[in-house]
Amino acid sequence: MRAVASIKKRIRCDEDGVITTETELKLWDKPAALRMAGQHFKMFTDQTEIRVTVTHEDALKELA
Repeated sequence: MRAVASIKKRIRCDEDGVITTETELKLWDKPAALRMAGQHFKMFTDQTEIRVTVTHEDALKELA
């Protein structure tokens, strides 16, 4: 039932006395929810992040 967003139930009675029941289930959009959760926790990154740490000694050796 966690996947169900809404339920619509229609009961119709014909002139002949026939009762027809129509049930419509609308489900939550699971892929969109998972995509938003992944973006929130930075699981799916569009950019690559590169961190470089350089000490002063390494920088001076490069300049020399």
